[in-house]
Amino acid sequence: MELILKCRIICTDLPPTTWGGGTALRLGVQRQKEVEQRVLLPVEQAVFEIELRVKRDEQTGQPNFLGPYAHGTPTERFLYLNWEQLAGSIWTPIRRAKLPMPAADWSVIEQASSRPDPVTVEVSATDSRGGPICATIKPPLIKWSLI
Repeated sequence: MELILKCRIICTDLPPTTWGGGTALRLGVQRQKEVEQRVLLPVEQAVFEIELRVKRDEQTGQPNFLGPYAHGTPTERFLYLNWEQLAGSIWTPIRRAKLPMPAADWSVIEQASSRPDPVTVEVSATDSRGGPICATIKPPLIKWSLI
């Protein structure tokens, strides 16, 4: 059985647009190898709407997140957020952040997929030095609200 999980990624606490010496900063979500839904800063929040397919792993019983937004191995799936900076007239990729998929039982995924509202993923998007967050994001900087 395959389920569809609608997700809303909400990025708050965004870095200043002048970070790193560029003239502008934007954030997008990675779909396969392409970045889409780019949001130009400054904004209060950057919000991305995506859908994931989810299958139950027959060996472990755990959810396996699938689809063009899911990256990584079946046991360690994640989403990517990509930062780009404008230098002159060229947008250049500068950082990428991994949003690990939640550790959840299959029953929780079934409940979440049956809701009319999307699952929310809240991300605090500025690192401890005031720049765009990158690498693997861990709690408390990320929070999945499945139910």
